[in-house]
Amino acid sequence: MRRVVKEISILVKNFIVNLIDPKINFYAASLSWSTLFFLVPFLVIVLSITINTPIFNDYYEKIYQFITSNLLPAKSILIIEWIDKFVDNASKMGNIGFIYISIAAILFFKDFDYIVNDIYSTKQRNGL
Repeated sequence: MRRVVKEISILVKNFIVNLIDPKINFYAASLSWSTLFFLVPFLVIVLSITINTPIFNDYYEKIYQFITSNLLPAKSILIIEWIDKFVDNASKMGNIGFIYISIAAILFFKDFDYIVNDIYSTKQRNGL
């Protein structure tokens, strides 16, 4: 019983120390920015790949019906227009866009790896 109480007290102490860590806000901001920096271009790649397959038309209809049935009618039309524009622009992406997305992915994973290693006090891995 004493061992369990001691373990819990150590856990609570470490949690409080890590909660007031001055780097935590930096890490949160960095991961948020990196995620947004990577997520939008990643969606462009996924949409540009799926838009060129015939099976996508069936899924697009299901997504369209889901949005129109679950949102207010005025807002659903606007969201469908945004999705259509996004899909049209995704299909126009060229080599420069692909290079940008590749660089964004590498930077995202490097940043994520650094922050997770620092939070858990582990060694940095060698490599990319």
